[in-house]
Amino acid sequence: MNFLTLRNDLQSAKTQFKIKLYDKLNSIHEQIDILQKNNIESHGELKLMNDKVSTNIVTAPFSGKILKIENNLKKGSKLNMTRYFL
Repeated sequence: MNFLTLRNDLQSAKTQFKIKLYDKLNSIHEQIDILQKNNIESHGELKLMNDKVSTNIVTAPFSGKILKIENNLKKGSKLNMTRYFL
């Protein structure tokens, strides 16, 4: 083997290494983009669930727990002692 052959082999190996490295980096960037998108979607779903929970909070002038509500209540519904709660 002569010097030119070794130099060409080295250059070829460097080129192949760079190609594999760039492919791996692109794959990692794609995975990061997907994970960021999923993270944004998950935060949106979490906010929606927190909003649903906050609309189902009952504030009363007395202590106790509501175990069952017979009638569907909407946000801002007024409660009084004649409504059935368990």
